[in-house]
Amino acid sequence: QHVAKLQKLAVKQVATIPQVEELTNVRFSASGLKKHRERLELSAPELASILEVSPQSIYNWESGTSRPSKIQVNKIAILRKMGKREVQQRLAQMRAG
Repeated sequence: QHVAKLQKLAVKQVATIPQVEELTNVRFSASGLKKHRERLELSAPELASILEVSPQSIYNWESGTSRPSKIQVNKIAILRKMGKREVQQRLAQMRAG
């Protein structure tokens, strides 16, 4: 049972965005986030699970009522480098785990 729990934990860690290094000169745009989410064909809750935040945070960021933290902006920058297939693959891994 312990091994099974560790395997599930490992899958979750692989499925999420890689460890975030401190990226510099990363800008955030609310409309840009929404356009990119739509381009990847993700719902706000799906994007939230990838970024490890609540769906409400995604809605607030996209509407401009709040801004993501520096760490979250860096995660978004990493996400922008991923293609639609890679993102869908990570979501499938997260659902399986």
